Amino acid sequence: MSGARGDSGGGRGRRLTAAAILLVGIQAGAAGPAAADEWTVRTGVHADAWSGVGQKGHQILAPTSLAFDTPAWGLSVRTAYGTSERDPATGPTGSITGFTDTTVSGYYRLTVSRIELRAGLDLDLPTGVSRLRTSQIAAVQDDDLVLLRRFGEGFDLNGSLSAYRNFGAFGLGLGVGYLRTGEYDPTSDPNDDIDPGDELTVAALADVYATDTIRLILRAAYTYFTADERRGGVDALREGDEVDLLVTTEWRPEPWWVAVTLRGILRDKAERANAVGQLVPESRNSNGDEIRGRLTAGYILNDVWAVSGTVEVRHVAANDFPAGDPLHDGGRTKVAFGPSVAWTPTRTFGAEAAFRYFIMDVKQSPFFQTDGTIHGVHVDVRLTYRF
Repeated sequence: MSGARGDSGGGRGRRLTAAAILLVGIQAGAAGPAAADEWTVRTGVHADAWSGVGQKGHQILAPTSLAFDTPAWGLSVRTAYGTSERDPATGPTGSITGFTDTTVSGYYRLTVSRIELRAGLDLDLPTGVSRLRTSQIAAVQDDDLVLLRRFGEGFDLNGSLSAYRNFGAFGLGLGVGYLRTGEYDPTSDPNDDIDPGDELTVAALADVYATDTIRLILRAAYTYFTADERRGGVDALREGDEVDLLVTTEWRPEPWWVAVTLRGILRDKAERANAVGQLVPESRNSNGDEIRGRLTAGYILNDVWAVSGTVEVRHVAANDFPAGDPLHDGGRTKVAFGPSVAWTPTRTFGAEAAFRYFIMDVKQSPFFQTDGTIHGVHVDVRLTYRF
């Protein structure tokens, strides 16, 4: 994690950000509405395990969701129960067991003059474990290693509005989203309440069908953050603005399909409180820019079975603070790869299993005290039932 995020107490790795919600909404418009009223139940198991640089940890979650979709609107609720544990080597092992926060989502869509409009609202309810005891603090983990950094935070409200227009061989989408974060107490210390900064995101999307089997998707988003506040409304940190650029190429000559995605995230300097409590730009940028890549190739065996393989690469550059500074982050590079299999015996029921082995080269940072290599796995088993 970067220096700015590491000491803010925020935990943005846990939830969908305003940018993520908005871009999902725009792409939902590109995909088109549901064909008919439908309930969907999803459950399964997600497991992460890793070790290296003198540390080890694991996380096991049982996520559950229920959704109802119609051609014009939809509602959903999702949560999870699980356990997260980390041995930091420099102190006692930390462990968290319990529920995560619950997300209630809704959307409404309509078409005006061939423009698909979609309004969405997501509420993150603080039902999870958030106020950690001293024995649990070590269980907070980096989100490169496990799915959830924390199990719980405050009450968040995430609204979005997007528009999409299809012109035949290509389409265009625009949107705006706002994430209003809520205050929460991250530990048993009564004086460390944190209210993470809000997020305002504007985004654009273009998708083009170059041929009947080749589709190109271009996405861009800009996010502005307000200041994180400590107990009593005292400004502590304002994260640097972000520019998120993505391009995806899909090739689907059935029964094969191939998708290649490249993504770049550029992060500006944060602002930190000075000796008199005023927010001023950092002397150096504590955020490292990021590049991600993903290649997935799959094959449809028959009407019931499909298989695929994925390779993912994520590189976070070192920030501008020198080694030895408390905010120094030397960056990291993660490579993950593995197969997945999907079984869909009927229209109403399906199951999917995926396995990823990963190797991550890490440099010294606020989370990793030494350079080294981490090895780990991500495992997913998902069940879906529609009625």
